[in-house]
Amino acid sequence: MNNTEHLQNTSRPCVPARRSGHVACIFGDNLYIWGGYLDLPGSPFPIDRYLPPAELWVYNIEAESWKLEETSGSIPPGTSGCSSTVIGESLYVFGGFEKNENSNKLYCLNLHTKVWCLLENKGDAPSPRDKSVCWAYKNTRIYVFGGFGPEPKITPCYGQWVWDSTSSWTPEQGRGWNNHLFSYNIESEKWNEVKTTGDCPSARAAHAGALLGNKVFIFGGRHNQCRLNDLYCLNLDTLQWSGPILCHSDTPAGRSWHTLNKVSRKHIILYGGFDTECVPLGDCWVLDTDRMVWTQLPVPSKPRLWHSASTTCAGGEIITFGGCSNNILGTEENQHCNDVIHIFVTPKSLLRISLDVVVKYQRVLSKYLHHLPRSIIETLEKRMNTTINKNGPPVSSNDHRKHSCVVS
Repeated sequence: MNNTEHLQNTSRPCVPARRSGHVACIFGDNLYIWGGYLDLPGSPFPIDRYLPPAELWVYNIEAESWKLEETSGSIPPGTSGCSSTVIGESLYVFGGFEKNENSNKLYCLNLHTKVWCLLENKGDAPSPRDKSVCWAYKNTRIYVFGGFGPEPKITPCYGQWVWDSTSSWTPEQGRGWNNHLFSYNIESEKWNEVKTTGDCPSARAAHAGALLGNKVFIFGGRHNQCRLNDLYCLNLDTLQWSGPILCHSDTPAGRSWHTLNKVSRKHIILYGGFDTECVPLGDCWVLDTDRMVWTQLPVPSKPRLWHSASTTCAGGEIITFGGCSNNILGTEENQHCNDVIHIFVTPKSLLRISLDVVVKYQRVLSKYLHHLPRSIIETLEKRMNTTINKNGPPVSSNDHRKHSCVVS
């Protein structure tokens, strides 16, 4: 390897298909993408639109490169609108919409072995639903709030279910919004409906949530024909809702299918969504939860809805993937995406900046790269989709459909 002088193309970059309604998580140095759907021209059956459920796409954050992994075990069916969270080395995926119905199944994927497990719905399980919010607390419990689906067969003791009278579904099929809160105990492997106090959010779906310490913040979502812009907080130790929180600033427009991510001890980033006029949004806001002040960030934005957004383990960076960029409920063909958007709220590391410079000036620097440590060479090879060897001319880096913006 010490005699290498140039870079040479090996293959075209391998990237995941465009999609919306998928789930994503950060584990270690990687972003993981699973599920979702893509409208196929001329496809009359919704099941044909789901992405292959055995596929797990892995994005190396440092190398900015994709890898396809095949999973095994009790693989879930093709699904969209799931909610998910990570505990330890396991990705938990709940609910969603599969084939022609909602689901209330809970699956667990070991991110090391890539093996799926279907967990038994013991206890008081949530009713089938999609577009709910899911989070983990103290690595012992998974919480699920809200969503859209059929009326519960057993009426919950707490909360409400509101039928969607405008849908094509009959009252017997009865799909609608709810504000039920359930928890799943990892140790006992049982579901339990959670009784809370205080003024809770109204029934809703396609809302977003972010966990800060012992509090989870819920923003927006759809209820009937209204897309909301209210903000609530649930204390997970006392199980008390805050009621609608009054913010001392301008507030983001009402929306659904947006994302909400923690980026510091007290800051949350809101990105994208779909407003009441069915317009896809590309605005980005930060909420200071100490002062309850929203600030719109003046960064280049790309309209996205039903996308995913994950905060890196080190914090200060949100990685957004996929989603739809036009009116998903309109008559025109849906414009699903597969690009990656990096939102930095703190400066990049020196290593990431150095890698950017090498990629940008690789024609000039290519003959010196063999002096670098092997681990750095491997990262550059992944990022540029090249092999560093002595034969062949230097080449330009491939387009990985990546966009960056800095808001710090």
